[in-house]
Amino acid sequence: MRELLFFCLFLCQVAWGDQGFHYQVKAPHEFMVLNDGPAAFAKRIEMIERARESIDFEYFMYNRDETARILTHALLKKHAEGVKIRMLIDKSPFLFFNDYDATELLKAGIEVKYYNRKSILRVKSYQFRNHKKVLIIDGKEALLGGRNLGDEYFFNYKNYNYNDRDAWFAGPIVENVRETFNYFWNHKVSEDAEKKVRPMASLRRLGPALRKKYFQQLRIYKKHTKEAKAFMTEDEKILERREHIMETGLKQLESYPTFLCNDIEYASDGPGGSGNARYMGELIYEKMTNVTHDLEIESPYFVTRDRERELYSIILAKGVDVKLFTNSIRSSDNILIVNNFNHRIDFFTQKGMDVSIHYGNPVNKPWEILKEHALKNPWGTHAKTVVFDKKDTLIGSYNLDPRSFLYSAENAIICNNSPEIAEYVIADIEHRKNTAGVDLDQNGNPIGHDDLMLGVGFYKRFKHVAVTFFASLFDFLL
Repeated sequence: MRELLFFCLFLCQVAWGDQGFHYQVKAPHEFMVLNDGPAAFAKRIEMIERARESIDFEYFMYNRDETARILTHALLKKHAEGVKIRMLIDKSPFLFFNDYDATELLKAGIEVKYYNRKSILRVKSYQFRNHKKVLIIDGKEALLGGRNLGDEYFFNYKNYNYNDRDAWFAGPIVENVRETFNYFWNHKVSEDAEKKVRPMASLRRLGPALRKKYFQQLRIYKKHTKEAKAFMTEDEKILERREHIMETGLKQLESYPTFLCNDIEYASDGPGGSGNARYMGELIYEKMTNVTHDLEIESPYFVTRDRERELYSIILAKGVDVKLFTNSIRSSDNILIVNNFNHRIDFFTQKGMDVSIHYGNPVNKPWEILKEHALKNPWGTHAKTVVFDKKDTLIGSYNLDPRSFLYSAENAIICNNSPEIAEYVIADIEHRKNTAGVDLDQNGNPIGHDDLMLGVGFYKRFKHVAVTFFASLFDFLL
């Protein structure tokens, strides 16, 4: 049944597709790992303020909240100084940034494109999203990783926050990152955002029905235009919030080491869904296959098909020490994915995989910037990190799930042959486990607890049970 659904989905539309990208440069690069939300936000603002010629901005989610607003103001200021800015934003159903916001940016002179505006009715083509999160400054420095643009990625949301991870780097490979951005920017699937136009007043003279329609459209236009202008405008409250976040973030950055990476790779899927475009998953699986003794994974989602189960079985059978840190039902934002994980995790623990789950507690505590109730509500991991043999470190946007493998355009930066960077990242993963994680035993049960759903309310427990059938049937879409 599942195979039939998968086959039907692929018959619904002929997918567009192209090529993947992979670059390797053996030359010195500055490299910084950004583990904390405020530091990651402050680094983005620092980078934007350093820009002299160009800023290239590629994001999956662009929320309409405080952190997005602060960063947008920083972009507008740099554009006013003459810096060329290009924004490529995925046009997904999760996008809160809207056409009225784009209109205000276009009026200011910032270039805006949407990736994949296909209708949801075009079942297959609609699935291919741009899940990358990239900031490139002057073609000289870049930042990428797991963080979208929204409060919850920078410890700034009252209901739910993510522990995530980014990498900042500077050196010749940044030109290759920009080359990939240019390819996406110029591809036919990336379309210019269009300015919203005030409804035509002539409709008032064409009868009662059209007059009613005109005034309805006019009210909508005025409402959203007013909201967009407010979003683009600084006020005392947002300036005060910016100061608080930046103060905390800059303090954190002072303690962050800048490493030297002499062997660095950048990889990215191409636009669309052809075999050549789907590159990142194959690259990661190849690197996993070549591991000889140690594999450390942090991923918000861990959904496996037959191929992945076979891959991990082979790795574990070689005696490789495989450690996984992922979300529990309490810390996850996707009930279908965690249901799939819960029903299959004993397959891996019984083969010797060392699994820990995030139990929804905050990892680090920048009390001064957290909103009220933020510490009472769940936290979860959103980091996409793999460390191979304690020397090669991959940080990017790729979740270990079929959606990243089959549909989403993903990317990653990989620093090879640097035990120092690998040790630093592993230490942070272990810190997250020790402060917010629970280890699972050989049968996939929490050690020291008798319930995988400890601390989960009745409603979420009910949903977990209710979606079991669908989580199994539609695992190729998760």
